[in-house]
Amino acid sequence: MTLFFVRPTSTRTRFLSPLLSMLFFLNACAQEQAPETNQLNNGTLTSKSDYSQGEEYPWDFPAEQDLAILLPLEENQMIHATDVNAQGQEYLSRYWLGEMNRGYLPTIVKDAMERENVPQDWVLVSVRIVPCNPLGLLPDQAPETYCWPQVRLTWQPVLFNYTMPWGSHAESYADDRAIHALYRVPTQPLDGTSMNEPSLKAMLEHLKEQIPLGMISQETEELFLEERDRAAGRLLQGALELRGNEPVEGDLYGLELRRETQWGWEDADAFRDRLRRFLDEFAQPRTLHLLTGFSLPEGRIPAQHDNWTFLSFKGVDGGLQQVPINVIGKESGDELVNIGMSQTVRQTKTIPSEFMEDPAVLDALYDPYYGEELKRSVITHRDQVPTLGAEIADSTRTMVHNTTCASCHVLNDNAFNLHSLSYLEQHRKITISPRVVSDVSNDLRWAQNYLGHF
Repeated sequence: MTLFFVRPTSTRTRFLSPLLSMLFFLNACAQEQAPETNQLNNGTLTSKSDYSQGEEYPWDFPAEQDLAILLPLEENQMIHATDVNAQGQEYLSRYWLGEMNRGYLPTIVKDAMERENVPQDWVLVSVRIVPCNPLGLLPDQAPETYCWPQVRLTWQPVLFNYTMPWGSHAESYADDRAIHALYRVPTQPLDGTSMNEPSLKAMLEHLKEQIPLGMISQETEELFLEERDRAAGRLLQGALELRGNEPVEGDLYGLELRRETQWGWEDADAFRDRLRRFLDEFAQPRTLHLLTGFSLPEGRIPAQHDNWTFLSFKGVDGGLQQVPINVIGKESGDELVNIGMSQTVRQTKTIPSEFMEDPAVLDALYDPYYGEELKRSVITHRDQVPTLGAEIADSTRTMVHNTTCASCHVLNDNAFNLHSLSYLEQHRKITISPRVVSDVSNDLRWAQNYLGHF
């Protein structure tokens, strides 16, 4: 049975409490220490022009639920992979699913994804709106300046009213696999064309080559920041429009299910329609730049299989190209290990605290040149989480390139739960990993600074 919150008749009457006001004040003080989002490496500032007029936004925008949209598992409310967008394209195409399945064939997963799930099973379970995702490989490449807006979708196969092989019944059962689709936001609507942002491409090449930031010309940087702000403004405006016309001010705090989905079917349907329009504009196949996934082998018993495999693909004009998974040292800037086309990890039964990384990672730990740096970058035992977890969870201290997929996913309390913003089996509460909590906090701070709220 679904329980709904009662929508308040007016949230405008609930002004900031003294405690919340104090939190805002403390946040303002903390932001004075944060890097300016528009600051050039020569110390000057670009104009925010017309893209960030703070007075156009509600006082509480953005809140956590504006940037992290968690969707409930309600069968008649789901957006399916096979649903089509305004351009007549599937949100998560059968072609992409087929490529992902082919990527798993040489691994222990084999054809489990195709055997256990049909395309219609895959549903959208969460959306992250990232105002400015870091572009660099290293934390010292000014991640709050050299960044670009991004939309991240999490898809998962969910079976409704499912009876498991051992006889128990589940209102919903989320298979232990997921796909993350990451889209970059263009400066203007594509209208059926491919994404073409020359300044973004130039900055990506500069950061990839690890050329000193001071060697970026002022003209190049000013153009990049102007276009970055234009794209960020488009994305934040799209996030604001997801609120619709309802008085939701003050109701979207906290990493919880998006509030409108809990008010009743009419409000939930209206929000789903707005979300579809958002996806039509900001999640077009031609803007996909990365697709990643992980999967358990066939059988639907995480605690008995203890094996998970990760894959990575880059988007190429709407198509996919599988890419190797590697780790770039955040201290040296060198490649510490090339894991290959897949990463397989497991939880040991004999030593509960031990989390076995991919053999390629374990071998690289003994490399005479890079082994020690790699040991400071990955988690191979769960008892390392208290010492390394906070740093790996913080995207300003550890970029995605600086650790392994599994090291980010193993930070949850449950050793058999590798989800970051998706569901585990019959559990009706979505998993929110420490990395997501940290990311959303950083996203809020960047957006508030950009909008000039504090």
